[in-house]
Amino acid sequence: MLLLEAENDKESMTKHSEQQQESQQTTEFMATNRVFTVDELARHLGSEKSLAQYRIRYHLRQRRLKRLANGVYATVPTG
Repeated sequence: MLLLEAENDKESMTKHSEQQQESQQTTEFMATNRVFTVDELARHLGSEKSLAQYRIRYHLRQRRLKRLANGVYATVPTG
């Protein structure tokens, strides 16, 4: 039982670490690319388009991005 809990904790920590890394990569990408497409972000993350779309939806809700056209986004400066 303890072994199973330890494995679950390890998996959870690994997933959390991966999510933090993806978030940092997204933030760095947005800082250097003021206007970009979903495909460009996906290539930068080295992942599928669905992950890039997920990250974009998150940043749209946080008002850090603005949609310019279908699949084209611009970063919103802080302040």
